[in-house]
Amino acid sequence: EWLRQPIEARSDLVFFGPNGTGKTGLAVALARAAALQHQQRSRFWTLRELAIAWRNTFREGDRETDGPSEQEFLSLLISIPILILDEVSGQRLSTFVEDTLTLIVDKRQREQRPTILTLNTPAESKDDAAVLADLLGPTLQDRLRERGQFWPMQGLSRRKTYSRSQEQAP
Repeated sequence: EWLRQPIEARSDLVFFGPNGTGKTGLAVALARAAALQHQQRSRFWTLRELAIAWRNTFREGDRETDGPSEQEFLSLLISIPILILDEVSGQRLSTFVEDTLTLIVDKRQREQRPTILTLNTPAESKDDAAVLADLLGPTLQDRLRERGQFWPMQGLSRRKTYSRSQEQAP
């Protein structure tokens, strides 16, 4: 249903739940389907990767000439038709990270470009709203609630055990 809507009408999506419940897989599947069906580009970042890239924009004195400024990097994040931010939480966000994510989500909402976030929550969580408020902070959660859908992903991890010996089997 989300893919059937014009991109400017699509909501932000927040997939949350315990590790291994398919949050990242669903986000990537939506991005692939958008690329195949609508030729819409997407960009996938883990929060850690995004933080490293953002930090590199602050190297004014020794920055290489090909690295973007902070404003150029923000503009890039806003211009991407579909932005996926994976593993947004594992613990409470710092104030800087929460403020930065709020800025990105706010600017993307004004440009009517959907953002997909995945959040790891405790398996034993009973009060989703309280857990999300704690992980995202009240401002970011409120911003996402304005134009977003929160989808709980429940159950046990669906990941299978991997070993090198499986790779070599005929």
